[in-house]
Amino acid sequence: MTTTRTPENMWIDATGAWAAQREAGPDGAVPIRPDQHVGWRSMTGPPDPGPVLERALRYILRRPSEKTAK
Repeated sequence: MTTTRTPENMWIDATGAWAAQREAGPDGAVPIRPDQHVGWRSMTGPPDPGPVLERALRYILRRPSEKTAK
């Protein structure tokens, strides 16, 4: 995979390899676990992504929700 750094300090997938491998659309998400494996994948962004992403990250990091932690 070839990436390019822009003057705005952004990284661009110059060849499109990451876009092909991630199997998610431009508004999807692919959080990577600390051990470098895909932890979760969403092909598209839900209308309210906050709660969905929070659940995914809690699962990936093995953290209880606020409701169950009490």
